[in-house]
Amino acid sequence: MAVDPYEEIRIYKTNDFSKFSFVKENRPVNVEHVENIKTKIKDNGFSKHYPIRVVENADGKLAIISGQHRFTASEALKTHFYYTLLKPEEAGENILSEHNGGYREWSNTERLHRFITLGNKNYKMFGDLMRSYKFLSVNSTLTLIYGLDADSGRSLVKDLQKRFKEGTLEINKKQLQAAFTLAEKISQVVERRKEHRAIAKRPSFIRCLYLMLQHPNFDMVRFRDVIDNSKSGLRLGTKWQETLEGLVLLYNDGIKKNRLDFPVIFKPLAKARQRLHHGLQP
Repeated sequence: MAVDPYEEIRIYKTNDFSKFSFVKENRPVNVEHVENIKTKIKDNGFSKHYPIRVVENADGKLAIISGQHRFTASEALKTHFYYTLLKPEEAGENILSEHNGGYREWSNTERLHRFITLGNKNYKMFGDLMRSYKFLSVNSTLTLIYGLDADSGRSLVKDLQKRFKEGTLEINKKQLQAAFTLAEKISQVVERRKEHRAIAKRPSFIRCLYLMLQHPNFDMVRFRDVIDNSKSGLRLGTKWQETLEGLVLLYNDGIKKNRLDFPVIFKPLAKARQRLHHGLQP
């Protein structure tokens, strides 16, 4: 009896979609991504080099750990696909694995959804803040919860993005309450003019507002008045430092005392402009 070549490497070929199921903590299926994969499968077929990764459940169903978009595309085309069986202990590390044809990097919101679905209380608190203030992105929420150095504008927590992706964030009630307070203050700025709402979703802009709010000379009433009376409104620079500089210039216009300044942040900008003035690379 001939040995199935797929059996030897634990890769199997099928067009029986009924025995497969999705995992609730996986990201939602992205329709646009599925359409892109359908085009690739039509042109090149389903590559056996990149099988869908599954684990067997107690009920006999094969739960898709990685490859649900390729599965959905194959199902829509009614074509065969390849899959490989993982050991249960391999499932956790594979659901977020970065690999192969048709793979699309997980977005921050998809990762957040996964950890909330898994019952992680820290990520649930994180999500509660984002739902309360629609202008917040994941990166902006990280800024409000974990803070920035008032002088340099850098994160106070090392490897914060890495921790978020790994699901190892820890949030206490004091941090969360402080973040809600900051978000409410920021909302008083970004909700005042309709055109500001799109700008406010940029993490760089929230970073600038966060730093201004921490400055001892900052007056929210004055800043709101300045924004309301500004013909140009809020503007984004190429770099977040340039955005902060623009906001500070707007705020400081017409006042001599209690001005805002961020010398550590603005010094490199001044040096770069000086080099450009002399025809050198910044």
